[in-house]
Amino acid sequence: MTQAIRKWHMEKDEAVKATLQEEYFRTTAPEHLDVLQSHLKGHFFASSGVTFADFAIAFFLGICYDVMQQR
Repeated sequence: MTQAIRKWHMEKDEAVKATLQEEYFRTTAPEHLDVLQSHLKGHFFASSGVTFADFAIAFFLGICYDVMQQR
């Protein structure tokens, strides 16, 4: 993963950089989501059927609610 990010970061040509970014998200990102889901196994989120995306959305909505309450 870090080698792909380094290669993308060091690239100067924007067209090549866009291609590298698309390739990274198509090939590497799903693997990292699988790793994250495996880390959640055995915890409340995995055992209840809640995915990481559900947790992230709930966290974001909680922050939005907190900001609205402070107004």
